[in-house]
Amino acid sequence: MTLLILSQQALTHHLDSTPAFKELLAQSRLRILASQEYQRIVQETVVTPEETSKYFAAHQSEFDEIQVLQVVVRKKPQGAKEGTPGFTAEDAKTRAEEIRKAFIAGDDPKKIADKYQVESLVRVDVQPFTVHHGSMRQDMEKVAFELQPGQVTEVFDLGQALAFVKVVSHQTEDLKTVSARIENTLRQQKINAALEALKKNAKVWMDDAYFAAPPGGRPPLRPPATTGAPLTPQ
Repeated sequence: MTLLILSQQALTHHLDSTPAFKELLAQSRLRILASQEYQRIVQETVVTPEETSKYFAAHQSEFDEIQVLQVVVRKKPQGAKEGTPGFTAEDAKTRAEEIRKAFIAGDDPKKIADKYQVESLVRVDVQPFTVHHGSMRQDMEKVAFELQPGQVTEVFDLGQALAFVKVVSHQTEDLKTVSARIENTLRQQKINAALEALKKNAKVWMDDAYFAAPPGGRPPLRPPATTGAPLTPQ
């Protein structure tokens, strides 16, 4: 209701005839047209089952996953006030290394948790969880995926905490599980390629300096050329 009333008032005051309104209208038109064309490209972009299978066969390592147990030891921020939760950097390192040695020795995770876990300070997983590529910090992920089941990573400093993982198992997701993700990846690659092709083949030339807003405000937009020689400011 408010929108309708204000728009009618704007018409009464002939605000639709101002240069500012015409510029905004032109910009809105460009955005809407661009959005509609992008949606057309998306709708017409098809990924076939054959393309999905081919991608899966060529990138199987991307779909490896590991089951891990993780240990996190909270640190106090440097210069933290008295009473701030967390261990000092030295104590956190000592605690993390003690727990790591217990995991390397093959101790029962539940017994390790009973001995070392402290609410809000030390977390020791007793049930493994799945880690996919891209779901861990890059340096930590690289080490973890290279380990064999039963092996333990070094302790990593994550800033506010120290952490390490024990690898429990390795497996690879099957094509059925990852096909939707592959299709999305391939679809986006095709869309990006289509956009790049449009840019490469476009015959529109724009002077970016001209369209930059001058001290006194932005000049009215000029209609873009579709063919012929480059546009130059009048």
